Amino acid sequence: MTARNESQDLDLSRRQNSIANMLRDELRDFRRNAALPLCTALGEQTFILQNKLPHS
Repeated sequence: MTARNESQDLDLSRRQNSIANMLRDELRDFRRNAALPLCTALGEQTFILQNKLPHS
């Protein structure tokens, strides 16, 4: 393998790592942003149901 090929492989590896990191960050943000409203809605429903139950 020539030095030029090694350099190209290194550049490709860096680009792949950069894309992988970007996708990982996007997925993390998506999960965070999607989960928060769902948890909030579930929490509100639980609170409403608890307040409607007869207290012992």
